[in-house]
Amino acid sequence: MASTLLTDSKIRGLKPKNSAYYTWQAAATRGTGRLGVKTYPSGRKTFVYRYFVSGKEKFIGLGDFPALTLSDATEKARTAAASISDPAKALVEHASLKKLFDDYIADQKARGKRSYDKTQNRINQVLASPHVTPEMPAKDVTPDHIKRILSEFIARDARAGANKVRSNLHAIFNFGLFADNDPANIDKKTVYGLDRNPV
Repeated sequence: MASTLLTDSKIRGLKPKNSAYYTWQAAATRGTGRLGVKTYPSGRKTFVYRYFVSGKEKFIGLGDFPALTLSDATEKARTAAASISDPAKALVEHASLKKLFDDYIADQKARGKRSYDKTQNRINQVLASPHVTPEMPAKDVTPDHIKRILSEFIARDARAGANKVRSNLHAIFNFGLFADNDPANIDKKTVYGLDRNPV
């Protein structure tokens, strides 16, 4: 896990390897949390903020490069650092993509839907895609992410499967949108932070 002074040109120059790896921003102070870039074998690059709670390593996904600029990622990391270092301040984290998927499946089970196991299998394939990560905030998923995921199914000659996955994802994000915007939940914390359906 190399440390370097991150710049836009250095991030652009990070080459994909056989497995994902992190490149961390060089920091003068130890133990304060650190901004980094995770580079995937697919070439995708995403900003992360790493910090420790009771000696346990934790990560917050900040967004993909270059859609999220280095300066904006640095600002997000500063905000995260301020929240983490101040016990009186709660770090606002919206639910991950996996949490949204898990909540949807739990809802389907509670409603007695028999097809939830097939849906579970499809979304497990989505989570295994190199274009998204289970821990990324659900609100950060874009139409481009969805397009790239579906293209994987089509490339495997599974066009019918791609249509089913698209239908499932559309329903899942609608579920999250409704949960966040349900008037009955007005006094509850926003869970997913969704303002649109990316599918």
